[in-house]
Amino acid sequence: MVNNLYHLFIMIHKIVNVYQLHYKNGPAQGFGDYLRGCFCLYQISKLLKIEFDMDLSNHPMAKYLKNVAPCPGINYNIVEKYLDANYIRINGKHHTQNSRKFLIEFIKHLSKQHHSGLFCNSFPIFHTISECSIEFIKNKIEPCDQMQKHIDDYICKLQLIKKEYTVIHVRSGDDILFNSNTNINHKYITTLLEIIKKYNPSEKCIILSDSNKVKTLLKERNPSFIIDNKLIGHLGTKNGLSDPVIIDTLLDFYLMSHAAKILSISPYSWGSGFSQWCSVIYKIPYSRVIY
Repeated sequence: MVNNLYHLFIMIHKIVNVYQLHYKNGPAQGFGDYLRGCFCLYQISKLLKIEFDMDLSNHPMAKYLKNVAPCPGINYNIVEKYLDANYIRINGKHHTQNSRKFLIEFIKHLSKQHHSGLFCNSFPIFHTISECSIEFIKNKIEPCDQMQKHIDDYICKLQLIKKEYTVIHVRSGDDILFNSNTNINHKYITTLLEIIKKYNPSEKCIILSDSNKVKTLLKERNPSFIIDNKLIGHLGTKNGLSDPVIIDTLLDFYLMSHAAKILSISPYSWGSGFSQWCSVIYKIPYSRVIY
């Protein structure tokens, strides 16, 4: 089927996944979503024997990355989100994919385009993630020297040693993330503690979360946890992003990149792209619990 459709693919010889705050048809999504889409587009580009690139130059986080440059020919005002995420919900804890149908529709979509830039957060069409895709994407999101120093200083401040601590990443959900006044149910905290206890991490544990309240309540119940109540942000927010929020959000990501293990706890059937794709890129053992 791909070969039969390839003749449609005339105008586009390169796919560029663009990350910015706003698109022609809506606001951005999270950084983990973007990275997931990069793996998807990398696979498709290899299948179709065309180029793939990432463009983060129009996102305010770009100033904290080393290898960022605008891709020639991208008109950021007309970039659109591709809305098919190759995701089929089964229930609150499970989902599936139809990659064959997704790929056919995606190729048809590309055949109508006259420019290479889009935003994609779709799930990869193949489960096996290639080494070349990992290295390509890792290079594109390498922190700049200033950011790297900030990461190293922060790890030292917390008295942690790289590859000798566990990250517990608690994704509480968008309701809590975007509404800091939301009350946290203590039963929810008890559930989190039971999950973490079953996981039984042996290293020092740092709690990362989209809620400072959740981190504080977990610390109150288990003083051995390491937390630091930083600014909580979302790199795909529809609102403006301040530099401190961007720095603290990236800091969480790069703290995970130096962990020995990551435990992701999430209410979403896909878990957390922010922690999952960090674990893939930096080859960190990863466990996921959907509650």
